Amino acid sequence: MDYPSGHREAVYMNDYCRYVFSLPENWHISRQKSIRLVVRRHAIVVANFTEQKLVKILQYLIGQGAFRYPSAAAQEFPNLREAGITIGVQSPTNISIEHHLSESQTHEMTTIDLSWLKE
Repeated sequence: MDYPSGHREAVYMNDYCRYVFSLPENWHISRQKSIRLVVRRHAIVVANFTEQKLVKILQYLIGQGAFRYPSAAAQEFPNLREAGITIGVQSPTNISIEHHLSESQTHEMTTIDLSWLKE
């Protein structure tokens, strides 16, 4: 992996990212294109990483089974267990409302939010 372990840890420790990629339908995604589509669909942003960097790190972590198996995550990030951080799937606690909206609702909000520019 070309990225430092701290960058991989930042991606793994992002609650929303961990939640999305621990869903059974995302366990077996391996191609960058498929991962990128999930990242875009769920508007996943981690730190100030570029989308390409995020996708490559996710591809590595998915390949290692970090989102599916707590034991794989513990092996990848031994310092998390030592620090007392729970490893594994948890429901995210601070997901913004934006992540709960369907595409049509998001589009409607964008139209409403930008309508004042027309005046």
